[in-house]
Amino acid sequence: MRIVVATEARLQQNEDGRVLTPNPAAGYPTWASYLGVFDEVLLAARVARGAAGDQDGIPVEGAGVRVLPLPTFQGVAAYARRWPALRGALRRAVAELHGPAADTAFVARVPGLVGTVLLSELRRRRVPFGLEVVGDVAEVLADHRPAALLAGQLLACQCRSADAVSYVTRNVLQSRYPARPGVPMMSCPGSLLEDEDFVPLPRRAPGEWGTTGPGHSRPGRPVRLLTIGSQERVYKGHDVLVDAVALMRSNGLPVMATIVGDGRHHDEIVRRAVARGLGGDVRFIRWLGSRAQVRAALDDADVFVLPSRTEGLPRVLAEAAARALPAVASAVGAWSSSCRRATSCRRMIPGGSRRR
Repeated sequence: MRIVVATEARLQQNEDGRVLTPNPAAGYPTWASYLGVFDEVLLAARVARGAAGDQDGIPVEGAGVRVLPLPTFQGVAAYARRWPALRGALRRAVAELHGPAADTAFVARVPGLVGTVLLSELRRRRVPFGLEVVGDVAEVLADHRPAALLAGQLLACQCRSADAVSYVTRNVLQSRYPARPGVPMMSCPGSLLEDEDFVPLPRRAPGEWGTTGPGHSRPGRPVRLLTIGSQERVYKGHDVLVDAVALMRSNGLPVMATIVGDGRHHDEIVRRAVARGLGGDVRFIRWLGSRAQVRAALDDADVFVLPSRTEGLPRVLAEAAARALPAVASAVGAWSSSCRRATSCRRMIPGGSRRR
């Protein structure tokens, strides 16, 4: 039996036909995890043609996993323009894959535009489907209340229509977007960590840090901050971290930040850092090409920062914890209750660089 998984991941196909992603969380190992139950995984995702000579990225396809390429778009306006082509591609895929043998299961990762179009077609054909709820769209759109209300209602309706629902939270998203009575609901955080992702012992604070605060000396070297996340939308809060670094530097605190991420807001965030005079204090890396590079970045940092305006249960925070890296994160989503129990994690109110 095979499974079709609709995802918001944007992939790239290079000249030799390989489908690649800059995001380790969207690479082959993530999708291969379904092979424990299914014989084949078909990934319904947007695929763009790469530029000549572009060979960088993490493979998506492999044994048992292949991609069903969909028309690419970026942003709501482009989605509106490409919607007919996207709907047509998904209609053809469902018609081809859902035959009399019914040997195909359908799952959509929501919230998401690709998943929403697929669900519309599945409901039209009365085909059963499952959902993986990976975030709260109402929090993502919190600054646009009418849009947040409509998107939240849509996600709630999708969950009530599903035949099985998994959530990345233990109870937060379940309480906001429940399935209808009698439908299986489960908690699947989705953070697949391997033995090599863990360190055996807690890390010690650098000796040159000393004790900070009123009446105490300041760190003898800059404190190295790290954040990792998509810049496709602003909810990861990288702009907030830039403002926070500027504020700390203006108060004489020696800090430096590394921001890892790419997306349509990347140049905007870089310009924000330059405008605040942080050209030498904030380093930007578009992407890390392997799990080993992610581990190296975490090991080189002193504090991991997650300034998100919304979250589910972010994988990267679990990865930071596995490397014994202290974290400061905004109090949103499912991870907040986990952080409450962790001695190396501090929570902050989302959206403000001056919060303490």
